[in-house]
Amino acid sequence: MTTLSASSCYHCGSPVPSNAPWHITLGDTTYPLCCPGCEAVAHAIVQGGLARYYQQRTELPETPAGETLDSDAWAYFDSPEFEAKFRKTLPPGVDSDQLSATLAVEGITCNACGWLIEHRLNALKGIISSAVDLSRHRLHVSWHPSKLKLSQLLAELAGIGYSALPFEPDPAQERVRYKKRLCAWRLGVSG
Repeated sequence: MTTLSASSCYHCGSPVPSNAPWHITLGDTTYPLCCPGCEAVAHAIVQGGLARYYQQRTELPETPAGETLDSDAWAYFDSPEFEAKFRKTLPPGVDSDQLSATLAVEGITCNACGWLIEHRLNALKGIISSAVDLSRHRLHVSWHPSKLKLSQLLAELAGIGYSALPFEPDPAQERVRYKKRLCAWRLGVSG
């Protein structure tokens, strides 16, 4: 089996980080991939019986329109005033240098989207946890702001094709949700 030591991702053409563990094997050759997202897509293509895609393509796929990681597009989200909204009171013994947010994410269509988002974010230095709520198109994420900025997190999502913004439910939605929980609790008690 041959392993290529190319510096470009076989799927998208992006630079491959040194010692990247992601790859795809076609025939007797192993090709490097730049991220878990490309690995997931490449394996899905091959496992779906569509490996000829790689043989027949004449150019690399178009990269989703998104901002770069150092973009000023999301700089507002890094301001101390904005970050204060996400700072939570944590139990004793838990690192106080962490933020948590719920993000509304556009473009989630299936479990594979959730898997891709979680794996891409969990690979970032500074991420504590990420979990996608598929039914509501929400992403719950916790991170260390000293290692990763919210703007970088949003740019990373845009880089894999998902636009996201911090989500804050309005008070009317919260009241409705509270009333539903209260009704369910009352029904349970009466039963």
